[in-house]
Amino acid sequence: MKLEIVLPVYNEEEILEKNVIRVKNFFKKHNFKFIISIVDNGSTDNTYKIAKNLADKNDNIFAFKLKKRGRGRALKFRILNSSCAILGYMDIDLSADLYDFLILYREIQNGYDIVIGSRLLPASSVKRSILRKLLSRVYSKMVRRVLNLPFFDYQCGFKLFRRENIVSLIPLIKNNNWFFDTELLFYAYRKNLKIKEIPIRWRERKYGRVKLLPTIIEDIKGIMRLRFNSVV
Repeated sequence: MKLEIVLPVYNEEEILEKNVIRVKNFFKKHNFKFIISIVDNGSTDNTYKIAKNLADKNDNIFAFKLKKRGRGRALKFRILNSSCAILGYMDIDLSADLYDFLILYREIQNGYDIVIGSRLLPASSVKRSILRKLLSRVYSKMVRRVLNLPFFDYQCGFKLFRRENIVSLIPLIKNNNWFFDTELLFYAYRKNLKIKEIPIRWRERKYGRVKLLPTIIEDIKGIMRLRFNSVV
């Protein structure tokens, strides 16, 4: 089954080339039949130029440019337009250990529709700032309680799924940013898709692109919207 790895990127000129090559070499080493899709969503630096250069030099790397920002927007774009049976995504900083992807893939082969990399399971090995650890756990408890979902880590950028079983969910998902992940799992769970959460190794990079306060506000609004106005 052909695999597409989506790398949503925004102003990542400093790390893009070396990390894309690292991803490519990893999948090549493990004999995957794969493509890598770099989706630049609204960058103002040389991110797309670098992505296009990588695509021009590699048959299995593709570069796409979206005018508007949003990781969710980038993921929707590829989910709706991909021709691959299995589609996954990861953060370009590669905070997640690539070797844990082999476990995600194995669970897809075992019949799961979605496999979630989790930083919040007891067996997870995580190095993050105290603030981000605290926020993740508070968010997890809120989602579990308000939306009655059984998972722990909703927003980890390390997921894999069978495309044919989630493509019908995309029109239901309203958020185009970081809340996309939670909304996807919300609808997938209520549609009785087979979902598995696995512990991963995670080493957070020292700089980030997420503006915490606006993201927190948007996430809370999203949770309330799903709680009172969801279509399922």
